Amino acid sequence: SMANANRGLGKGLGALLGIGAGVGVGSVYGWVRTSAPRVPLPLLAAGAGLAANAGSTAPMVALDVTDPRQWTAESWLMDLVPHLAYGAVTAATFEAFR
Repeated sequence: SMANANRGLGKGLGALLGIGAGVGVGSVYGWVRTSAPRVPLPLLAAGAGLAANAGSTAPMVALDVTDPRQWTAESWLMDLVPHLAYGAVTAATFEAFR
């Protein structure tokens, strides 16, 4: 049906926007880290993870693919933990290549 096709398109577009958010957040992380070297690394890593979370969730909300207001605590954790891991890996990778 057309509704299922639209939902599938929204999910695919949401995934692509999530990739874009990850690349964008990584780029901004590099700029912030070099511009504000005194900011504690764990704070920057957490900020990158939270920004990635917002950057990937917001487009999916805008596309009506998901509604975080209806997520369970478990769903929030399943979404947030990988993004926080992304922030930690982004910080560690950036530091390794400095």
